[in-house]
Formats: sequence, C-alpha cells, structure tokens
Amino acid sequence: MARFAVLGNTGVDITLQGALPSAPAGSDGWTDRNVRFLDQSPAAVVAGNGGAAAHVLARLGEQVTLVTALGTDPFGRMARDQLEGVGVEIRTEEDATTPVNIIGVAEAGGRASAYYTGSSVPWKFVLEDRFDWVFAAGYGQVGLEDLDTLGAIFGTVRNGGGKVAFDPGPWFARAPFLVRLKEVVEGVDCVLGTEEELGGVVSESDVETIASRLLSSGPACAAVKRGRAGALVATESGVVHQPVDPVEDAHSVGAGDCFNAVFLSAFARGRSPSEAVRSAVEFSRRVVEGGGGAAGASMDGLFDSV
Repeated sequence: MARFAVLGNTGVDITLQGALPSAPAGSDGWTDRNVRFLDQSPAAVVAGNGGAAAHVLARLGEQVTLVTALGTDPFGRMARDQLEGVGVEIRTEEDATTPVNIIGVAEAGGRASAYYTGSSVPWKFVLEDRFDWVFAAGYGQVGLEDLDTLGAIFGTVRNGGGKVAFDPGPWFARAPFLVRLKEVVEGVDCVLGTEEELGGVVSESDVETIASRLLSSGPACAAVKRGRAGALVATESGVVHQPVDPVEDAHSVGAGDCFNAVFLSAFARGRSPSEAVRSAVEFSRRVVEGGGGAAGASMDGLFDSV
C-alpha cells in the first residue's frame, strides 16, 4: 500500500438525465418554457479531479490525503462524508467554499453544465508531510502562479524521495501557460492527460509522437487518455495501446479522473504499464456505463486479470 497525496479540485456533481432548460429564464413563474420534467431522479456524487481520484484510490486500499477546497456548506458536508467514509484524510482551509457542477445530460449522451468553481486549492498543505506519491491536477481557477507553486512543490517532493504524477487538464494546457508547463512537466515522474491536452504541451498531434516527446523531456511514464479510442501508456520499456469497447449513449463525466487513480495505484504497486493501463481503462468504462461517478462503479475483479 502506497501513501498518496492528491492535490486538486473536489466538489459535487449533480447530474440531471435530461438537458437543462435551453430557453431564457423568462418570467418569474412556472411555465412550459422554463421547466423541464425529468424521467429519472437527479444523482449527486463526490467529484472533481482531486475528490474523485482520492475516493477511488482509497477504495483500492491506498492511504490517501486530499489537499483541496471543501467547505462546511451542505454540498461540502456531503462530499466530506463520502470521502471520509472510505478513509480519505482531508486538508483544506477553514473558510473554503465547495465547487458544485450541475450537469444536464441528453438522451444521446451530450451534456451541458452550470458550474460554481468554489475556492482555490491550498497546494502547499502537501508539504506538511511526506508521501510516496503526490498526484496533482489542474482545475478551473488556476493561474500562472499556481503552476509556479506546483513546480516548486514537485521539486521538494522528489528531493525528499517521493514521486510525482501530474495531469495538467485543459486548464494548464492553454497558450498562456505552455512555456512554463513544459518546464514543470520535465520535473515529474508520470504525466497523464488527454490526447488533445498533452499534444498541446509538445506541439504534436500523432499520439505515439506525443508520448515519445514527453518521455524525452523527463518523465519516466506518459499515460495518454483517448476517450472512445482507449488509452496509450509509454515508458522506457515501450508503448502500449489499450483499446476499449465504447459505451453508447452515455456521458463520460468523471471517467478520466477515475482512470488516473486506478492507473497510479496499479503503477505504484509495481504492475507493468500494460497491466496498469488495462485496469484503468476497464474501470473508466465501468464509470461511464454506470453513470454513478467515482463512488458508483464496481471494483470487483478489477486487478484479477492483470
């Protein structure tokens, strides 16, 4: 069992099976223009690239500390109950507010969101202790100062003997951050992200070229998430492509965050890259198929086949 610190966003996803009202709010009254009836009860689950990953890691038996922004409001208490219920230790600021994402999902799987971002993540809380692995992920409020802070934290962690994994997400993988982001990625052990995000980091579009360029810049491992095409993982031992059977008419909210957790847990346990990516893709598919987020997908037999 590894000791993980997870640095990232934590909130509550409220999913409505049926699109959000598309017409303007209109008058202050109950009309057929501003009300949409739902066939299924809304689902509310712990989410965010920090919260979801921490929840899954804990369910896998890892020792997890989550550095995040989580308030004492009703949504924050709900998320805290779910996280602490599986053994996650939470470090947050006293006056933090909780992110909330209201997601309307159409029958064909398309989605629209109304998102409250909550407070900033207090990254430096991770330096209060030592961990085997530190995993950090970008989120909607980040600025260049956050990237500078994370770069310094990563250096401190690695100098202390820990390993670092980083998923920049769409937030850091943007033009204002790319020069500094490339420098930060050079100082991590494992980089994870979507094909589009990591392609932007190295200015490449071919997935194998993306992975090889990332490895040549410093990380020992690059995991590239490809959605309906599965995933690819590259290490010095080679490149592994892992396909997936797509789930039709479903949304992928939370699947990438859960991929990260399973991949890192397997990797930290000494599983081979092919075993780690196979388990991560399988669990991500279960998340999409079940629609219940990090807390709802089954882990039965997850590592049996690897």
